[in-house]
Amino acid sequence: MDKKIFLELQFANDLFDKKMNESKENYDIILKKLKKNKDKTSELLETETYCTNKINIINYFKKLKEGDKDYFENLKEIDFNAKNNKGMNLAHQCVKLGDTAILNIFFKKGLKINNVCNNYTLFEFACLLKDINVITFLIKNGANLQKHLYFRKDTKKMDINVDDIDLLILLKILLFNSIKNKKKETNFNFLKKYINYETKIGINNYKLKHIIPGLDYLFEGKTSFSTYKQILEEELEYSIRKSIFCPSNKIEILLINLIPFINYPFHISTQFILLDETKYIIKLFQKKDINNYKNLLFDYLNNNYIKKNILTLDTFGLIIYLIFKNK
Repeated sequence: MDKKIFLELQFANDLFDKKMNESKENYDIILKKLKKNKDKTSELLETETYCTNKINIINYFKKLKEGDKDYFENLKEIDFNAKNNKGMNLAHQCVKLGDTAILNIFFKKGLKINNVCNNYTLFEFACLLKDINVITFLIKNGANLQKHLYFRKDTKKMDINVDDIDLLILLKILLFNSIKNKKKETNFNFLKKYINYETKIGINNYKLKHIIPGLDYLFEGKTSFSTYKQILEEELEYSIRKSIFCPSNKIEILLINLIPFINYPFHISTQFILLDETKYIIKLFQKKDINNYKNLLFDYLNNNYIKKNILTLDTFGLIIYLIFKNK
């Protein structure tokens, strides 16, 4: 390796020293040095990318502290899970600051209402801070107290890494039912064709294999098993697409399709489901009356969801915004 490049790499590697002060200036200096090298090694390219990402993260938290709405409005993409040196992600830091204006921008940029950091959803974190304004804002945008209480009952200390309260509840149901199931045989071996049984489910260190007994328990002696199996085989056959209208992984497919077959105690509010269903309803009303479809849509959503306290007007406003933004 060229001696100059070696020295640059050695200097860049100081970045990974935990004792180093994580300031934007440090990363700027290293980035400038790295950019001078025309022929970069893979290590230098990797370090250059790392520096750029760190500068972006530092800017995120700086602009958030300043309340700079325009900065976030003009960003094409935002990493809401980017963390500061205290381990707080961008979304939760926004809640800590009580800035609902920027939080609203985050939702329009794709932040999920139940974003998780350090095992707390946004709503749980706002409740811990006892910030009534943020709590009210989150409820208007789809946060659900009853769902959180249901999930946390007897599971207060669970480590979670799933940004959807409905999916967390379904996983909890399967884990609890797995404990009840004493049988060793299973009807769900067909899933091995589609999903690795060692895949983590996002609760503690549990994996897919740990909820399979729960599935068996739910379908024991039920003729509906064959229908559920057929749905899963059809859905899991396709590759996961990167779209706000699609599930982010195959375990979500398994969980969402479970709902019609169990006594799920809540109305589903998983974002990609709401987006997909609302998009379908919009298309129906557009075909029916292209000039008046907005009024028809509002009446339908108001009568079937809002008046029944299933979802709020603000929630649907955000959903509709995301649909037209991602057309």
